[in-house]
Amino acid sequence: MQVLSDSDVEQWAKHGPFAQDAAKRMTHDYQGKTYTDAFHGLLNQLMAPSLKLTTSGPGSLNAKVLLPGFTPEQSALSVECSAESGRRDISYIPPGSTNLSSWNDDQQLIKPVEAEVWLEEGDTQPRGYIYRYYLGAPPQGDKRQWRVRARHTTPQGVGLPLPENGQKTYDPHRVQESDAKSGWLYAERTEP
Repeated sequence: MQVLSDSDVEQWAKHGPFAQDAAKRMTHDYQGKTYTDAFHGLLNQLMAPSLKLTTSGPGSLNAKVLLPGFTPEQSALSVECSAESGRRDISYIPPGSTNLSSWNDDQQLIKPVEAEVWLEEGDTQPRGYIYRYYLGAPPQGDKRQWRVRARHTTPQGVGLPLPENGQKTYDPHRVQESDAKSGWLYAERTEP
């Protein structure tokens, strides 16, 4: 048996401020929210960035950020990258270590060596940006874990993706998975 459900945009259309059935307006996910919250929810569904990470050799990373609705010179893009090295084989844990993840927990924030506008043939507006990072090969026998977070700020000042439940705090010195709850797009990749 297959259950069909509405997409996020369909949910917004059925239960947001402009629902055709007036009795369903501002119900379900929008109950108790303001019209501004509903508008920001629609922006998030239509204009939230996406992020794809690829490596192009030892010690390098490409972060491709797709930005629907991005307006150059009016919108803003924040992209932050960090890397840490360690042994991915969890069977090797140095004596006395409490770090069971086997990563060294020495995360470094890294600046891109290059950033370029992402345009496809026939495009008049950028699709996004490609950031290139290089750190050199990890120490012999170690792997490297890259972590990237990105946020698109619209000309109206709305940060996308939206934070979950109003949570806006994050550690500015560490890129981590919990950033996805505080209004950042998060991705990670381990170097082979």
